Amino acid sequence: MYPRFVAESGCRYLRPISYPDRVHVGLRVSQLGKSSVKYDIGIFDGDNKSAAAIGHFVHVYVSKAGKPVTMDKRVHEILEELK
Repeated sequence: MYPRFVAESGCRYLRPISYPDRVHVGLRVSQLGKSSVKYDIGIFDGDNKSAAAIGHFVHVYVSKAGKPVTMDKRVHEILEELK
């Protein structure tokens, strides 16, 4: 398995969540390339249908030398299911 670098990340906070609120996190793959994957995240509190925060991050699979490499076929198949 090759290491992954977080090439990009971001979060937009829409409203506060505080203890003891129950937190739910949704994750999906929004873009899937040969060597990278972009995940979108939604953070929800309680039974609220609107997100309290939305974000994203990009993983890039790299060699030990830090160059992008094609991700493992099985990993790609699993990530495809999250689209």
